[in-house]
Amino acid sequence: MPLKLRLVLWYALAVGSIGSLHPFLALALERAGASGRASSLLFTLFPLGFLFAGPIWGWVADRTGRPTTVLRLSAALCFASVLAAAATSDWRFLVPSLAALALCRAPMIPLVDVLTVKSLGANSDAYGRVRMWGSVAFIGSVWVVGQQVEASWRAPLYGNALLLGGACLLTWFLPELPRPESPVKPEIGPLVRHPMLRLLALVAVLHGLTVSSYDYMFSLHVDRLGLPASVTSAAFVCGVAAEVVVLAAAPWLLRVVGARRLLLIGVASGVPRFAVMATVTDPVVLAGIQVLHGLGFGAWWVGVVATLALEAPPLLRNSAQTLLMSANYGLGPLAALGLAALLVDGPGTSTLYGVAAVLSATAFVLAIYALSPRRRSPPLTNANGP
Repeated sequence: MPLKLRLVLWYALAVGSIGSLHPFLALALERAGASGRASSLLFTLFPLGFLFAGPIWGWVADRTGRPTTVLRLSAALCFASVLAAAATSDWRFLVPSLAALALCRAPMIPLVDVLTVKSLGANSDAYGRVRMWGSVAFIGSVWVVGQQVEASWRAPLYGNALLLGGACLLTWFLPELPRPESPVKPEIGPLVRHPMLRLLALVAVLHGLTVSSYDYMFSLHVDRLGLPASVTSAAFVCGVAAEVVVLAAAPWLLRVVGARRLLLIGVASGVPRFAVMATVTDPVVLAGIQVLHGLGFGAWWVGVVATLALEAPPLLRNSAQTLLMSANYGLGPLAALGLAALLVDGPGTSTLYGVAAVLSATAFVLAIYALSPRRRSPPLTNANGP
């Protein structure tokens, strides 16, 4: 089986497993007897896993020079944790299983992102067209599990276990790429201290905050506007469908626009998107504006992956990828939950999205500064590798 097809299947299984679980996890926890407060606390496990475990896994992958072996270990531990979760009927026993899943799943996608770019070539523009099948599978798994969840609250856990099991098996058919020759072990210090990466990490936090405010709070926003839940469904379908289109067009976008401009467009797309969400109540407009999610995720992430492939030291690419993902999907969602706690029950969800629009504009300005030529100092491009 060609490597490209193996990577397509891996993304479909791994990202599809997220779609089978996360949209229905709150319902599953409620059916298992968890309170709303307990469920909210359990949801913080996933950004905490990205925040704390992701960089450690990435550093181990770079330090050992065997990222695929690290990937196989994390995937096996994930599969074991979801099997344990699927076997329980008491939400209290789900806590350690979900905590283990959060800690062990954190490095999987960034490690395969790096593997994909390295194996297919940083300039082959193939990443987006491989990664888009994960988004397609996400839509499919949401639909399939959604048809089953009323009959069995364990359906999300079963679906997650099935898909993650397939991804775990497939990791054994992914190659272990040779590491670049270097007389010294890679040290993460220069990467963390680099001015461009530090600013880009802050951009990732702000961007993750705004996107997570949509993921977590949009259904509540729709409900408070007195609109039917079908508006939420239509919005998410529009957003993920646009994401697939952008990822499919990634080769053309990277050639015509370039990685850094694509990253900037992804960040800037949040300004009109959240400004409209803060001020408009028309259901068609609210659902339709979510096509900008295709840029907010697709353009942003393709731009980030391509930028890091060009700029990060060869021996530290897994660390760079996991650090950025930690900022985007760790600190960002935690900050979003904190901001929502301050605003949702007071000023309201419209104010939340007004603040998100301002933060998107701030992130855009910071991204321009971060990517300016004077922020790209030699330590990032030359440390620990050619």
